[in-house]
Amino acid sequence: MKKLFKLFLLAILLAGWALAASSLYLVRGPGKIAGIRHTEWAGRWAVITKDCLGYRDTFVDTSHWTVEDLARHPVVAQRIRESGKKYLISHITGDGLADAKPVTVNPVEKQEKSIFDFPDKK
Repeated sequence: MKKLFKLFLLAILLAGWALAASSLYLVRGPGKIAGIRHTEWAGRWAVITKDCLGYRDTFVDTSHWTVEDLARHPVVAQRIRESGKKYLISHITGDGLADAKPVTVNPVEKQEKSIFDFPDKK
């Protein structure tokens, strides 16, 4: 019984970590730890929330990104811009994403109406 309880507790703990990983980006950018010399190897870290749950790009290392990488990861680049942590990608263009084209995610095609869609009142 004791082993079963420990196994159940471990399963709950791992499920919580998996859910947390699906809702956050862990982003590593170039830089030093608190301005300390010779710490460029560590970089600067940031935790940014995702706009929807998923495991794609949970860990992102932007320290060696190029302009092509920005195009390959538009959602991550947009979330970095919205969170105000442009220092994570400022090495790519002069001002981070200020010089780059705005990233737009294609809206979902028109969905079928559901019972929860109410007509607009005028």
